[in-house]
Amino acid sequence: MSGEGKFFGIVAVAAVVIIGLIVIFSRGGEKVVDVSGGDAYKVGPDDAKVKIIAFEDFQCPACKAAEPAIRQMIKDYPTTVQFVFRHFPLPIHPNAEEAALAAEAAGVQGKFWEMKELIYDTQENWSTMSNPDNYFGDLAKQLGLDLDRFKDSYRSDSLKQKIKADLEAAGAAQVNQTPTFFVNGKKVTGAQSLDDWKKLIDEASSTPTE
Repeated sequence: MSGEGKFFGIVAVAAVVIIGLIVIFSRGGEKVVDVSGGDAYKVGPDDAKVKIIAFEDFQCPACKAAEPAIRQMIKDYPTTVQFVFRHFPLPIHPNAEEAALAAEAAGVQGKFWEMKELIYDTQENWSTMSNPDNYFGDLAKQLGLDLDRFKDSYRSDSLKQKIKADLEAAGAAQVNQTPTFFVNGKKVTGAQSLDDWKKLIDEASSTPTE
């Protein structure tokens, strides 16, 4: 081999090595997406075999349709499943963020899950309102909450930031529709029937975790 040939051979090998190193380091530096939400509301034990992370939009009809099966699933698997709720209010739903704030404001007084149910149950009432603030205040009153405290929480920057953090986590996890669930890390989209949940939970329970 001529000197020129050896030179180009060395360059080619070096290029392959450099590309390989770039691939290795880029893989090693991949961001691990955590959708668990450290301060998200959850029901069920921390040592549950199956953890379900939900990204929902209170104004989404499909999320409302999914709600009855979710409620029953939580009752049916009180120790096997931990259900975690995270917000993903879509821009096409003008009152979705306000609904999320109402649920979070109720959560400040220990009534997140109760407000969540009321918001879904009355979706057809508030979803078409130009300003649902007073309506959510009425729901808070129905739950026996301190209304002044509820109103302060409802417009607090801290709760807005919490919802923003959920949106960012959803984006990082490539969530693009509601509802979206992560069942032990497996992404599942759309409303699930109770039978669907049973199959998903049985599968996740029998799959060894790494």
